Amino acid sequence: MKIRKIGCLVLLGILMTSCQNKIEVDLIQANQTGEKNDSEGINDDMNVEIVAEIKDQIFDVIIYDNRAANEFLMKLPLSIEMNDMNANEKYYYLDERLTEEAVLPKKVNKGDLMLFGSECLVLFYETFNTTYSYTPLGFIENTDKLAEVLGNGSVVITFRQR
Repeated sequence: MKIRKIGCLVLLGILMTSCQNKIEVDLIQANQTGEKNDSEGINDDMNVEIVAEIKDQIFDVIIYDNRAANEFLMKLPLSIEMNDMNANEKYYYLDERLTEEAVLPKKVNKGDLMLFGSECLVLFYETFNTTYSYTPLGFIENTDKLAEVLGNGSVVITFRQR
């Protein structure tokens, strides 16, 4: 009987350790995919706030602390004409490649700023599930009027320091 109790305790300890490891892995993956930290409403990997100016409207953009995002910051100020794709995103091919650290987010959120491949800058204005991999660069905080301001077709967006 004692051996069964000890065996059950050992098994319980193993299960608790593996659950804790799963939670830590999920948190790491959430940070890598740019998901906001539910407890604070922000991601711990954020470091810089910039703005995106679209048709005289200013949107606050939080930029993550990763290599590609830092390379993107080095290009600012940047005024680009972004084309529409699938009525849910605007895209622009950069002149130079950025470091690709792609992850599969499974879901992109309205306001996500990401890199597809190493050269395609993408700003999402709708939330949807995806099977594509992206390198997270940051996100627009105030997305209430984002889709309306971006409109259909191409649009000029200026990314600049605050």
